[in-house]
Amino acid sequence: MSKPLVTVIVEGPTDFQTFSKLLQKFKIEGYHVLEHKREQAWGESAALKIFREQVAQIKPYGVFLALDLDDRNEATLYKHVEEKSEGMLVNGVHGKYVCDQTQATIIPVGLPEDNELKEWGIEKFAIDDYLFKLVLEQDVFVELTKGKRVKVDYQKMVDKLREIRQLMVQNGLPLKTSKSYLLFFIGIINGDLQVSLPTLAERLIDKASCVCLEKIFANILCRLAKAT
Repeated sequence: MSKPLVTVIVEGPTDFQTFSKLLQKFKIEGYHVLEHKREQAWGESAALKIFREQVAQIKPYGVFLALDLDDRNEATLYKHVEEKSEGMLVNGVHGKYVCDQTQATIIPVGLPEDNELKEWGIEKFAIDDYLFKLVLEQDVFVELTKGKRVKVDYQKMVDKLREIRQLMVQNGLPLKTSKSYLLFFIGIINGDLQVSLPTLAERLIDKASCVCLEKIFANILCRLAKAT
């Protein structure tokens, strides 16, 4: 018997590609990542609105709401979502709730405890953290750029990112998000990998080994496994 379908609600197109590709890569069934309609906005507010509509009107078996931590901790994020849920989410335990017949799970997205990201000065945490971690994996970089017209090797790419960070700090503009580094990364490789962040996410996950992904996406994958 197949698992009941769980709806996954995300904040943006990079999140959508990341979660979709993870589910595909690990052959995890029973989930549907909700793609926003063309006329719908992206972002936290839009995701929360869609969440409320799903719980109130569609009543799926399960809803998985993935929201960026930004500069919050998990407890603060849970409280924020509870306040925005219009009374739907009460008496939750570690981000898990029961709304009528729907099991709701809030997934904090980001890696605030990651020492490597701390060394890069990351202070606001989001889906881009995982992708930046993949970029910094030499094996992933080699696979990603294999056969491409890329003008730098792995070490030179890392050195360039460090130079950019130092320059930005010296000018009073420290890079505080992984997304900033990803955008510079796309510029540095300067080959036929001139891609959008959602496409980069798809390619990174495709090229990374499952062992590598399990390590980096551990806090997301473990929750996905428990959601149903």
